[in-house]
Amino acid sequence: MKYAKKLLIIPDIHTHFAKVERIIAKFSKTHKFIFLGDYFDQFGDTPELNAATASWLKQTMNKFPDWVYLFGNHDVHYHPQFTCMCSGFSTSKKTAINQELTIEDWNKLKFFHAENNHWFSHAGLTKYWFQHPIKDGISEENVNDIIADAVISLQNGNYNNAIWASSPSRGGNSIVGGIVWQDWRDMELIPNFHQVVGHTPLKKTATISDNVVNSSITNLDSSAGGVYFADLLEIDENGTRTSVIASYL
Repeated sequence: MKYAKKLLIIPDIHTHFAKVERIIAKFSKTHKFIFLGDYFDQFGDTPELNAATASWLKQTMNKFPDWVYLFGNHDVHYHPQFTCMCSGFSTSKKTAINQELTIEDWNKLKFFHAENNHWFSHAGLTKYWFQHPIKDGISEENVNDIIADAVISLQNGNYNNAIWASSPSRGGNSIVGGIVWQDWRDMELIPNFHQVVGHTPLKKTATISDNVVNSSITNLDSSAGGVYFADLLEIDENGTRTSVIASYL
């Protein structure tokens, strides 16, 4: 369903929520926000900083319940019902985060979202995990079904699935990565499908596209350039995309 406001896409936060608050103050009355995940973990962080991030996330989800909050790999490994872990994880941070977040809070996070002719996820959907073999496209129904099965696998400690699998680009042995682990270098265009992702740090926002098959993928995680949220993305009801410079905030 199209939203009356424009969408504003926020990539990986990694505890930098104070800057996000300034973005919210500027755009919350005119835009619906979609967060691409990875709220937690950064180099040299502390359990206290991650607890503060969890408190901010909880307050934001309560204040703006119609916004979209997606899982990243640095969030999944702190979920109280999962036993996986990746870089940055510590049991002390997991304890601190879950003193702030209840299971009801965690249940507000999603693995993907489709709106305004775009699909949003932390690391991207690939046809190998999510495209039904007898259909031309990807539907919300079949992605939901696969994610539901993958959540059960993750709860049982099976990481090689559509959520947590990693390819050789990320040190794993799967052909492609899951929805929170797909590496930008492995992404492939899917006809009639537009994606927005984060996850793989780049020096600036990057897009690959093909107008002939009507497809594109945009990576907004510019943190490798040393500046978080230097370039955000606005998408209107018609699917028109506009770059929003936020580095001055």
